[in-house]
Amino acid sequence: MKILFSPIGNTDPISENNWYDGAMLHICRHYDIDKVYMYMSEQIFEKEKADHRFTKIIEKLSDKKGRNKKIEWEILHSHIQNVYEFDKFIPEFRKNIKQIMEENPDAQLYLNASSGTPGMKSAIVVLGTFGEYENIIIQVTDPNEGMSTSSNTRGVKAIDVDQMWNDCKDNNAETSKGKRSKKVDRDYLFNIKQREALKGLIHAYDYDAAWAVAKMIGDHTLTKMLELAYYRSLLDLKRVEQIENVIGQSFTLLQDEKYKKVFEYALSLEIKLKRSEYVEFVRGISPIIVELFWLILKSFCNLGIRIEDYRGKKHKWNKKKMVKGDPIFDALNSGYKNAFKPGDIKANDLKILILEFSEDEHLKKIVEELRKVEGSVRNLAAHEMISLNEDEIKKRTEMSTEDIVRNIRELFGYSGIAIQDDDWKSYDHMNKRIIDQMNSEQR
Repeated sequence: MKILFSPIGNTDPISENNWYDGAMLHICRHYDIDKVYMYMSEQIFEKEKADHRFTKIIEKLSDKKGRNKKIEWEILHSHIQNVYEFDKFIPEFRKNIKQIMEENPDAQLYLNASSGTPGMKSAIVVLGTFGEYENIIIQVTDPNEGMSTSSNTRGVKAIDVDQMWNDCKDNNAETSKGKRSKKVDRDYLFNIKQREALKGLIHAYDYDAAWAVAKMIGDHTLTKMLELAYYRSLLDLKRVEQIENVIGQSFTLLQDEKYKKVFEYALSLEIKLKRSEYVEFVRGISPIIVELFWLILKSFCNLGIRIEDYRGKKHKWNKKKMVKGDPIFDALNSGYKNAFKPGDIKANDLKILILEFSEDEHLKKIVEELRKVEGSVRNLAAHEMISLNEDEIKKRTEMSTEDIVRNIRELFGYSGIAIQDDDWKSYDHMNKRIIDQMNSEQR
């Protein structure tokens, strides 16, 4: 069943300026509409009451088309006084359409975007593009290929409907100019909205949602770039490299796999903070601090045979080598007040050694501050069901998240990993390249 929802304007049902179909009648004629819902302002409804021009013309069209079943019609009354404000019509049209589709759930919905006031027409396009129901928006052009001129405005004077029908040029094959309607390309309008929403998601570093939207847009390169961004934020660097090879673009900075993972981890930590994911940010502090302490310590202290690997990536102290008289053991034993027992290598072990063997007072200060953060807030996030925010983190650590990030960045300067200041903007540079790709596809 084909249903038409149509505002009614002054050129309906037949224009008295040129005697061609008005938009509502033209759509009913050429799209085999089964039922038309005519939305009428008070002024238009007065005309219907005077001579039934709208309903009678629909009935005459049914007869002319030789339909076994008459075109049904229903009049919907407008309760809006200012008929030129389109935002007033959106909720009313939406309510009307919802009721129509609930009564006819399997119907194909057509919307007339060429009748009524400019406000009505605009509301039809908006609802047709962003509304809840599948629909086809129809636009009818003027038969003279110019701007349609308002007609039938002579007040509520009754007319001869039979004569109007007989005078209609679209009823005569010789005078008719054929089908003057077309479907509105609402996909383009919807695509604009999707792209604007996509930009917002990218700026918010919400790559999962952005990737989903990009799939709907259908731009292959854009979709792959956002897939890459998503897996980059998850630190799936193997997947990132595969996608980089597919699109022929590189987004990650460091080529040394050992250092790349550390730097990408630090970047992802900052992204968690920008997303206000404070609990995840705090939970992620410990691994990066341990790794950076480790790299810094190895740069000026030969740990060598005192360490053995186990469980793949973790390390522990070699109990056979860590004995009294060894400078590493003695430093740790002193730091733990003669209670050190070699076992898993912890952040506090590395802190003690850096404080003992480094001569850089600024480094020592940073290490102590970050170890305090790592010990206090990490345990809090790991063992309690709480909601963290900026103020709570500062209260417990006496440091703002901005200070924590700044200290982590400074540790990279001592780690031996070559990082430039601009490298920390890597995600923002990636976002810009993605948005540039999106903009280039629109041109």
